[in-house]
Amino acid sequence: MPLRFLRKLKFIESLTFRCGSRADYPREGGDPDRRFLDSRLRGNDRILGIKQKQNMRCASRWAAGWLIAVFAFSPLAAQDEHPRSDSAAPTVPVERSFAPGPFGQVHVRIARPETPTGRAPLVLFHPTPYSGDYFSAFTPHMATDRIVIAIDTPGYGDSDVTPELPTFADYARSAAAVLEVLGYGAGEGGPVDVLGYHTGCLIAAELAAQRPDLVRRLALPGVPFLTGAEQRKAYEKYAKPSPVEA
Repeated sequence: MPLRFLRKLKFIESLTFRCGSRADYPREGGDPDRRFLDSRLRGNDRILGIKQKQNMRCASRWAAGWLIAVFAFSPLAAQDEHPRSDSAAPTVPVERSFAPGPFGQVHVRIARPETPTGRAPLVLFHPTPYSGDYFSAFTPHMATDRIVIAIDTPGYGDSDVTPELPTFADYARSAAAVLEVLGYGAGEGGPVDVLGYHTGCLIAAELAAQRPDLVRRLALPGVPFLTGAEQRKAYEKYAKPSPVEA
């Protein structure tokens, strides 16, 4: 028998016990069986009243909880809690162009502020298997006071595919070639700030290791740092190439 049902029986028994048993009534006037039955009926009425109140109380709490949840997650509540006078993203034009790289043409998105500033440009490396469009909502906010460059990794977005399976060193070499074409590094453009997300972190870190003259600062949110068995397991699950039949 379920434990919950046994607890209910125990609760009911504890309430009806106060009504007495048949042996409690022989000394009083009238029919003891009748008095015993009336007592039990009164006890049952009491149980039903208590259960009814409990059900009403539970229903009230349930309804109140739903009202609070509906209000908390409603658009009106969100608007009152987080008022935004200027929620629209800044309007910054984004240029799309190609630059030659070691594996073919590399597609880049470049956003420039209305007024040129002396701040170092920001270069963005997207996670695999996305493209530079991954940062489309982020770019306008960062491009208000600096140039922002989003590079499509070779083989992704509109960049040409590599002839063989590339390494992170290959990706970094391609990015370095693009930045040199754009005039950064030892030229007038100077070094850039680099931000990569997830697998983009590894490309950014490799670029800084290969070409410290190109990279001024690194921002690496969400570094996928794995070693040993975890690295092999992640490679087998997420990164190992699968043969494609023509």
